[in-house]
Amino acid sequence: MKIDNIKNIILDSKESKKLDEYTIEAGTSSETLIERAAYAMSEYIEESFNRRNRILCFAGPGNNGADALVLGRILKGKGSKVRICKVTKTGLEYSGDEEVNFKNAEITVDGIFGTGLNREPEGCFKKAIELVNESYAYGSKVISVDVPSGVNSSNGKVYENAVKADMTVTFGFMKYAHVLYPGKEYCGKVKVKDIGFDLGFFEDKASNEGNYRFVEICDINTAVSRLPERFETSNKGSYCNALLICGCEKIPGAAVLSSNAAYRLGAGYVTLCSDKSVRKIAVGAVPELLICEKEEIINRLNNNRYDTVLFGPGAGKGENCRKILEYLISCKNEEKQKVDERVLILDADAINLLAEKLDEITEKESFADDREKIIKRLSLLEKMFPASTVFTPHRKELSRLLSISMERLSAGSKWVADIICEASEQIFVLKDASSMVCTKHRLFINTCGNNGMSKAGCGDVLAGMLSAICGRCKDRNVLFERVCSAVYLHSAAADRLKEKYSEYGVIPSEIAKTAAELIAETNLENSRKFN
Repeated sequence: MKIDNIKNIILDSKESKKLDEYTIEAGTSSETLIERAAYAMSEYIEESFNRRNRILCFAGPGNNGADALVLGRILKGKGSKVRICKVTKTGLEYSGDEEVNFKNAEITVDGIFGTGLNREPEGCFKKAIELVNESYAYGSKVISVDVPSGVNSSNGKVYENAVKADMTVTFGFMKYAHVLYPGKEYCGKVKVKDIGFDLGFFEDKASNEGNYRFVEICDINTAVSRLPERFETSNKGSYCNALLICGCEKIPGAAVLSSNAAYRLGAGYVTLCSDKSVRKIAVGAVPELLICEKEEIINRLNNNRYDTVLFGPGAGKGENCRKILEYLISCKNEEKQKVDERVLILDADAINLLAEKLDEITEKESFADDREKIIKRLSLLEKMFPASTVFTPHRKELSRLLSISMERLSAGSKWVADIICEASEQIFVLKDASSMVCTKHRLFINTCGNNGMSKAGCGDVLAGMLSAICGRCKDRNVLFERVCSAVYLHSAAADRLKEKYSEYGVIPSEIAKTAAELIAETNLENSRKFN
């Protein structure tokens, strides 16, 4: 596995521990790492707060507790009044400036637990967490070391007793709890500080363990750098030729949103296949559109002129759509020429129709557990469609597609993503509060977005963006990265809209245009760096 951007990796608790051990074995002592972590936190506190007179530090028995103890010493040396609460199995031991307590502390440092917690805090540890939260209730700013105590760093699970932090300072790399709900909500603002971990760990692990999978995140520069390249000496035929099978009489807006997004993100041609009433509305809103009738669609699909085919947003579940799905399945089964060279994106109603098809095939089969059932359905999808297929289900559609209950998905779909990463060559975009993109040996977790995206039409825009960005992409890893870029840009644009209008004012029809603005700003900023 080649790692292009090590800083865009997320670690679980085991990987965090092994990175520590690797760095120590390479010559950096544990004491040095603790000193660096404490100094990094002290710098962050100085940057973030004008006043830091009264500091209350809760220090547990592990490395995070050691970080909190050294931090207290550093801040004390800089003139702050500091009280330390050492948390052990047998009690809470206080030392330092006695006038500092949980009722008047200006800053409370949570160093009770670190990344290794995997069970409910009890006894004195529970009491300490309660005191940290009580300090928060009295107006103190709470800063957690690495991850809030009571939050599982490897899956974002929040135990019954957990610290609710204003901010979390972590070291080297983000952890799952920083990006997966509900843990993400407890972390507050997350700041990553470099303390000199030995990065050889990643290349060694990847080379020694073959297809070892590190979980990836993204930033705006990475997302923009992965977009299809554009050339001055080009024409409309130089870029993606996208076919969109979207919209029906009851949901005409889906066609408009997807088509507009495809053009905004760089498609050279966008052809809309939909009902006559929808085509009229869509061309009025997006005059650049080419159109075709649903009755023509099989011939259009058969000539392989299109680089991407998007099927599903607002398409309905009528007879024509069922015929289109059957044809797409038959393309793979008959191994028609060039069928693997185009990217197929299945969204919304296409996924719902496909779920019904899978139900028919597997209705007489029994499975030992959900895992066995999911693997079976993934294998069926690989027989039906080429590896260059992208599925974009939200949680309810995922429940239907893989025949798993909504209750099982209520705590998040990371466990499903892990199964997909083991079993499927195809790409899945699991749309959720923390969306994930997964395929064999690769998993991406999106770090941006907000609840203003919980509006009809948001997924239609993402589907249209994907149809433009994924065109003419034959390399599986490059396709995966472009899908990740689309997901990131879609959410980052929604965050920009949130800044301007609040979550209430995030409008799906404005997301694609805002994404294009972010791309322009990033390109301009990067060009200035080189001039």
